[in-house]
Amino acid sequence: MNNNIIFGIVLLALSLFLKPFMAIVGLNERLFSLHLQGETVFSLSPF
Repeated sequence: MNNNIIFGIVLLALSLFLKPFMAIVGLNERLFSLHLQGETVFSLSPF
């Protein structure tokens, strides 16, 4: 029982710590995918 409480607290702390990190990574991925899409559109355009 006590181990479960400690495990829960650690899990909660980890999730709180990782949330902004995951948000930053997600934002970077979104920007990177937008950049890739823009490059493919640019390379596919006839101009």
